[in-house]
Amino acid sequence: MQFALQGGADGLMSALIDEQAEHDLRSIAPALQGRPVLLIGAAEDTLASVDNHLLPVAEAMQDAGVDVTRVILPGGHGISDADYAGRLAQWMHGECMQRDALHSPL
Repeated sequence: MQFALQGGADGLMSALIDEQAEHDLRSIAPALQGRPVLLIGAAEDTLASVDNHLLPVAEAMQDAGVDVTRVILPGGHGISDADYAGRLAQWMHGECMQRDALHSPL
């Protein structure tokens, strides 16, 4: 991936295409078993569509026994940090509360 850093956006895209097997999240799904994973997509995203990107990863993770949560937000590829930050915080809070309850001495 070093070329990508030196080659700008075109170099990055070339490296990602050439090395796509290394960056395929479906291939690491078994290693995430027993861990919570949050996947966020945008319903109207035409660059990284939910059907082509999020759903195949989510399905591979579910098949591998990963505790995966899918969130599909309205909007396109340019959703802002504010659009998903609240959902991320909510999910993280829920995961922490759930883990605390599991490890509670009561």
